[in-house]
Amino acid sequence: MCELPLRIEILDCLVDAPSSFAALYGELGKRRRERIDIERLFELILEAESNGWVRTVIMYDTDPPRTTTDKDRDRVLREYIEWLPEAEYDELSCDEVGFWMEITPTGRELWTEVAKPTPSAEWTLADDVRLHRVVVKAANLGLAEEAIMQWNRLYPENCVQHRSVRDLDWFELRSGNRVENGIEVQVTYSTEK
Repeated sequence: MCELPLRIEILDCLVDAPSSFAALYGELGKRRRERIDIERLFELILEAESNGWVRTVIMYDTDPPRTTTDKDRDRVLREYIEWLPEAEYDELSCDEVGFWMEITPTGRELWTEVAKPTPSAEWTLADDVRLHRVVVKAANLGLAEEAIMQWNRLYPENCVQHRSVRDLDWFELRSGNRVENGIEVQVTYSTEK
């Protein structure tokens, strides 16, 4: 599997949904199997924002999202530098610092052009490490099983405990293409320590 440049991999992580900085940091670390430099990641996000590829907001539980300011950026970077190096992966899904980003239409166009998703890969995979659950949506059961095998090769420490399958009328790929009459496979797993 070819590794994408970090700036494109950031967009790749945002294609399906907005993300907090902490969750993005964790996902990139998991994908790359290494700690990500917090300041470098923050710098790349700000660069992506200035290029019009992402939009950033400050979001807390009770307040509506608001556009980030320079003062916000300085504060959140300091807080992430203090918190993230000591945080466990499962703590990153609850980002109390509140710096969020989402891909823009321009960023999605760039991602589609550069990441070149293959039309033959008619499946998506979401790994919720907090719940120890993988959900694969695929054009057929064979592709779903192939996706699960690829995931298991990347994370051999995960042992499949339970598997369920259901039919889908349709689902959407990360590229935005719609797949009719698909299948969903949910796998729960435990992690060997």
